[in-house]
Amino acid sequence: MKSFCAVLLIGIVAVTGCRNVMYSTYEKFGVYKRDLLAKKVTAARDEQKGAQQEFKDALTRLKEMTGFEGGKLEKEYRSLQSNYNDAAARVTAVHKRINDVETVAHDLFSEWEKENAQISTESLRRTSREQLSDTRIRYERMVAALKDAEGQHGSCAGQIARLRSRAEA
Repeated sequence: MKSFCAVLLIGIVAVTGCRNVMYSTYEKFGVYKRDLLAKKVTAARDEQKGAQQEFKDALTRLKEMTGFEGGKLEKEYRSLQSNYNDAAARVTAVHKRINDVETVAHDLFSEWEKENAQISTESLRRTSREQLSDTRIRYERMVAALKDAEGQHGSCAGQIARLRSRAEA
């Protein structure tokens, strides 16, 4: 148990240290956490759009598939299976992108709080805290919307899988 805790602690320190090194390197090239966050949010949005399109295509094919018989049905089933696999891969990618957004946002907000503590002028510190609070609220709404969309994609994947298993029976 002690060795597990030690390994876990070392892992946490290593990951945190690596992220700090990564952020420092980016900052030397003029890319700051807020820029990284914006890029991660854009990537997550794009990934969700792609996943949404994959599910739309798979569901459309499923509806078309039910109107066919015999050899065509088998061919459509294979096509549907391929679409399902593509859509499931997109859902996984969307989930990863959302996690990336959350990681960078957490780091950005932590740094912002530390910087606020260093501001000596009360009015500037208050303004910065208000901006941080407003930004956090907008961020939480945006992440909630991303997660809602992610949940809908997962729900579609479940429906496709159930319909596929019925078609196999």
